[in-house]
Amino acid sequence: MRGLNAATLENIFDILSGVSMRRLISTLTILLLIAHPTLSADYSIIREGQRYELDVSFQFTNPSALVLKKGGGKVMIEILEGDRKGEVLWVSPGKLLTTDQSRKQEAENVVDGLSAAAALLCALSKNCDPNNQKKSTPRNSNPDQNYPRLPLRQVQFANTCNKTIDVWLAYRNNGGLRGSNAYWTIKPDESFSIRSSGKTVFADSDQMWVFAKAKDESLQWSGGRSITLAGKKTLDMQKANVFVRNNRWQISFNCD
Repeated sequence: MRGLNAATLENIFDILSGVSMRRLISTLTILLLIAHPTLSADYSIIREGQRYELDVSFQFTNPSALVLKKGGGKVMIEILEGDRKGEVLWVSPGKLLTTDQSRKQEAENVVDGLSAAAALLCALSKNCDPNNQKKSTPRNSNPDQNYPRLPLRQVQFANTCNKTIDVWLAYRNNGGLRGSNAYWTIKPDESFSIRSSGKTVFADSDQMWVFAKAKDESLQWSGGRSITLAGKKTLDMQKANVFVRNNRWQISFNCD
């Protein structure tokens, strides 16, 4: 996926002109399903001299970056390639991508580009068959029941913030999005596997959502999706920062 340029996009558009809409939709679906699970960089294990890829908005590829030092929840890096080569800046740990995450993101960028090109081609050529599109739409259009399932893992919280935090969680397991009105309290520098109604919580996807706030009301993690937990409490929840650690899904919180 590296080095995608205008000529490549032009070739993609030429290919799209000879592909039926039904076949194109099937191809895009397969590309999304084969993407690797997200593995994000963890601030606690980032070290000077390590290399990551910097998450840069609105471009297809991510430049390589060298870690110079870290402090206060931030990481100083030097960009090693591209138009910004040699630039030194402080970034949050969430902007540093592992190779697996960067490749997944690049694949998704290409798929998004193909989808946009397909829609444009459809509009320009007026060659879309509404009946075929209707037939290709699955009966079950609930995204929380159609998500790609990953290995079942325990879920744990880790708080690298210096504040005590209350957390509500929505997670995926066995066909849907789950959650309850219950919340967990995490003290500073505390980490633990979570339990609900006396049972350990397991998830089969890294796609989880949280609503969290500091006990002193100075910080809040929210925004992105309105979710009703157990049919009772509706919260404006934020996509969780999830990675695999000790074969568990770990959700990390920091003060950035």
